Amino acid sequence: MFKCDKVTVHFTSETEPMVVEQVAEIAKSYSPGSYSPAVQIIDVPLDPAMGGSLLDLTLNPADPSEIDYLVLQEEKEERIVRVRDLFDE
Repeated sequence: MFKCDKVTVHFTSETEPMVVEQVAEIAKSYSPGSYSPAVQIIDVPLDPAMGGSLLDLTLNPADPSEIDYLVLQEEKEERIVRVRDLFDE
């Protein structure tokens, strides 16, 4: 598992990149209804001073077949990864 604070998902189509900050986890998931595979980027605002709690999570699904690559950022360090690199199988 990769540790990161921010994820930018770049798609193979002309779709604008999806940026998720305050990333708690990147997980394998399934799309509701179709049950097709999905990459779930979980955003949790963990700063209680800003009114955040673990119950305020946001699920950000992306179809792995539409992802070109992801940029994982931890502080100032960035790493480019492919979906196949995210999960050990």
